[in-house]
Amino acid sequence: MIHRIGMMVAALGLVAGAPSARAQLTLEDFDNLDLGEILDTEVVSASKRLERSSEAPATVHVVSRAQIDARGYRNLEDLLEDIPGVEIQKNSVSEQRNQISMRGIAGNEKFIVLLDGHRINSTTGTPHVVGANFSLANAERVEVVLGPASALYGVDAFAGIVSIYTRSGVGIDGGEVTGSAGSFLTSDDSIVYGKQISEHLDIAVTVDMYHSDEPVLPDYYRDDFAWYRDVYSKTGLVQKSPFEKDELVATGTPVEYEAPTDAHFVHARLRSENFEIGYTRNREAHSSSIGMRPEYNVYGKGIRFDIGLETIYADHEYTPNGSRWSIEGSISKSTYRLDPSTVFVNTFSSYERAYKYESGTSTTVEEQLRLDVTESTSAMVGVSYQDLTAIPKTGDLPFPYDEGVAPDAQDEYYLGTDILDGDGDPLTVYQDFFFVQYQNYGVFAQVQSDVGRSLILTAGARHDHNTRYGSSFNPRIGVVFSPTPKVKTKLLYGQAFLAPSPYKAYQHYGSFVPVEDPDTGEVDDLLGTFWHLPNPDLEPEYLRSFEAGMSLFVVDGMVIQAAAVHTIIDDLIVNEISFDQEFKGIPVSVVERAINKGRAEIDGATASVMGRFRLGSWRLSPFGSYAWADGNVAGGRLPYTAKHTLKAGLEARRGRFTVTPRFLARSKTYQSTDAGEEASNEGFAVVNLFARIEDLIVTPTWDVAAFLDVRNLTNHQYYNVSQAAGEGFVATPQDPIRFLVGTTVTF
Repeated sequence: MIHRIGMMVAALGLVAGAPSARAQLTLEDFDNLDLGEILDTEVVSASKRLERSSEAPATVHVVSRAQIDARGYRNLEDLLEDIPGVEIQKNSVSEQRNQISMRGIAGNEKFIVLLDGHRINSTTGTPHVVGANFSLANAERVEVVLGPASALYGVDAFAGIVSIYTRSGVGIDGGEVTGSAGSFLTSDDSIVYGKQISEHLDIAVTVDMYHSDEPVLPDYYRDDFAWYRDVYSKTGLVQKSPFEKDELVATGTPVEYEAPTDAHFVHARLRSENFEIGYTRNREAHSSSIGMRPEYNVYGKGIRFDIGLETIYADHEYTPNGSRWSIEGSISKSTYRLDPSTVFVNTFSSYERAYKYESGTSTTVEEQLRLDVTESTSAMVGVSYQDLTAIPKTGDLPFPYDEGVAPDAQDEYYLGTDILDGDGDPLTVYQDFFFVQYQNYGVFAQVQSDVGRSLILTAGARHDHNTRYGSSFNPRIGVVFSPTPKVKTKLLYGQAFLAPSPYKAYQHYGSFVPVEDPDTGEVDDLLGTFWHLPNPDLEPEYLRSFEAGMSLFVVDGMVIQAAAVHTIIDDLIVNEISFDQEFKGIPVSVVERAINKGRAEIDGATASVMGRFRLGSWRLSPFGSYAWADGNVAGGRLPYTAKHTLKAGLEARRGRFTVTPRFLARSKTYQSTDAGEEASNEGFAVVNLFARIEDLIVTPTWDVAAFLDVRNLTNHQYYNVSQAAGEGFVATPQDPIRFLVGTTVTF
């Protein structure tokens, strides 16, 4: 069924004028189209059924293939930056690089990413990188559902869902090769190929490769990197810790600043009429010092964070002839892996090379029955089973983890303990490795009914039982009322839960230092200055959301949408600081643990507008949004989300040429610190520009398009807030102007 829906929406995309070597609208065609039909497209992810976005029991933003091409979105990070209510703090987190907030709910683990209906971010809840590793080279459309979705999708569908639907082999019918090059030795190259093999079988394959040396930020932000330029690069000296700034540590010969990014994305699908198998893999590696101050972190070659996820799946669908019911199901296996080459060199590791490792595997089986009860009422029931195993993120390891050897046989010790005391006795403390295995059983149901022509009611719920943390029940209710054909109003209520992932519950990091006897001057003990310690007793976070929304289809070529949301989150997982504790029997000055503590209340509102009109020979499609967010988290200011955000853009097309400027302005954004201090960046505005020309070269069998992508067009120096505390930037320097030029050959 999924592929048939994809073909329906693909057809809709062609009607909307998606740039294509085989189908291109004339301006006369454009004049005859109804804006409501173009912008009120059909979606699947909000209810797991085909419906108009304006009638779905959720706020759904749909980005078509035409918009992806016109705006120059190469990956999911590019696209999400333009979605109302979504905020990205770029280059601000050493592990995930970018931190994403949806309606004030911050964290890359608090929404799920689906590709053709299958999850492609960590299924065990580890925060995931969202960047060039999620390519849109073969995306037919992307649906972004804002708000809780656990009533259908279960764990981690907390703040929303991002669902990518790809083109089938029939839809591609040939190939596309894109090559590009730009500033800082950046390249983003892809190959997309699809073909119908037989009457009932087709195949599609996508490969995307990304690399960038990235800007040398000390050359652009001299004050922020003054320590690197004036001290470290000349002496190799760094500060011991944010608590001991006056004590300097010699790290040896200084290493040259390097912070490259590498990513790849692979996807293949083989489809028949009622069966489909697929494979996807994404991987991303970046500097593990991103967002961190050079006083406490080393930027250099090989100091990197490297993650990957691999999924293989099979879908089936059965609909008897003439029946009013159907069965759909899937089985998938996903593996998340933090590469053993991942290494940090920072204050937490006492500036030794600290390696990391993590892995998680899940096998998921889901079956659902759909039934058309009457012409106006449909029902769906489903069951799911997951078997999950995880080795949570390890402590700081002195050498890379060997996946071929049992953890306890690797002689991995905690940094700083591989020493002898004054009597020649070892003080070595060996690493704790955790292994977590658990299962999740879910059952869900949903009923949707058209009550007359102007009222649609949706009611659904899901019950999950997890062998690690117990049971959760999450209902949803949706009322969509249309007082006129051009006005749609929504009243929505939903609940969701966020699991205490093995990552959150078991990760630990820190190091020990030797302590000398004041009388003899010999080492007689160990001390930890800072440790983040495990807490396996964490419980889920629970969310309740109340939303009212409206869509207004204006006759003269404009659609206005607005929504207001109130969100309550209980049992928040936050970090708590304590002093003078012990770990492994060794005194620790400062201890940090994740705990369930407090409540968050978040209020938000968005208003967006989309239009379409002609100005002479130009076809203009403006889009824009304003978002407001406020609230408190555990008694403090709402972090990682600006109170005021303005986004705007204009797709301008004339003949074969399209140019799209985009504008982003955000007010001051705050960071939460463990000490309860208030820290923030300053408000900023940034302009991006994308231009594309179709049919630059045309032959009977292939044609060439060319494009130019410019980020930070005005070369503005601006900052996002960091997730780190004293060891990181409060406000993280952002990239200077950067260019990417490329061509796409379609055959």
